[in-house]
Amino acid sequence: MKYPYYVASCSKDINNIERSSSGGVFYEVASKIIYMGGVVYGAAFKDSKRVEHIRVDTIDDIELLRKSKYLMSKVNDTFYLAKRDLEAGKIVLFSGVGCQIAALYNVLGKDYTNLFTCEVVCHGAPDNRVFLKYIKEKEEDLTDELISINFRDKRIGWKENLITEYYKSGKYQSCLSTEHPVHLLYLKGINMQKGCAECRFASKKRIADLTLADYWQYEGSLAQYSNDQGISLVSVNTEKGDKLLKWAHDDLYIEIAKEDNALESCRHMTNPPILSSSYDSFVQLFTKYKFSFISDLFLKYGDVITADKLTIIKKQEHYDIDEIFKNDTQEVVYI
Repeated sequence: MKYPYYVASCSKDINNIERSSSGGVFYEVASKIIYMGGVVYGAAFKDSKRVEHIRVDTIDDIELLRKSKYLMSKVNDTFYLAKRDLEAGKIVLFSGVGCQIAALYNVLGKDYTNLFTCEVVCHGAPDNRVFLKYIKEKEEDLTDELISINFRDKRIGWKENLITEYYKSGKYQSCLSTEHPVHLLYLKGINMQKGCAECRFASKKRIADLTLADYWQYEGSLAQYSNDQGISLVSVNTEKGDKLLKWAHDDLYIEIAKEDNALESCRHMTNPPILSSSYDSFVQLFTKYKFSFISDLFLKYGDVITADKLTIIKKQEHYDIDEIFKNDTQEVVYI
């Protein structure tokens, strides 16, 4: 078998697809590990505002690892717990983003035949302080407390997913993910860790055994089974990844995908995110002003550059600028 190879896939259980970010492949693979007496590590909400890696060893607890969180997860001591499980002979599935999988390998220091890794394609790691600031101001405005958030609410469809915030009063607020201020700052490469723009794990040669993403451009026959609730793109990168997929084969619809179509469908499978030219200004300003002001500033206008980053090419007096406008020239004037 030549690696990587790519497949489109979704669970045969529509309820599983509906509760997942895309096609439910991770849940089916993780379930097989648990059924075989193994353990699974992945990202879960610690509370409504924080995400951390945890260890699960029951089917019910896999539910905690479902769905994209769009917050940077703290791995805490899970690398060392995983090593303990591996040394005890347990089958271990460790999931995360590429840099977390690389860090796990570095901590372990050697290959384990009973270790399997699964990564989700990453758009860069956000600064969690931005989300916390947004929520703090939102809770103050609503005089209510956020109890949970669903970053991939698929009630109106997979490709038009919502971000839904649930509050203690029983109220909730939903908006398209492409209109949510925190998520937009993230998608635009404004709220992102700077090093993510040079990520060496965003390449065709993936670091994990399996790589999972949304298959946005999928138009094949599996769509009839997913009910517009998502199709997963799976990059099978190693023999272990092939084994994981085969273990879950009976619970998945699987269709071989052409490499060019698969990679075109998910830019971040092979390319790191692009850092916005407004990034430095955002870092400089977001702790000094209210989130509502900052989000308007960075989302409603073009690039935001603070004065200390500007270069004076030529000083112009006001009357000079007036004359330029009166003469209707093609000259570009920056004020």
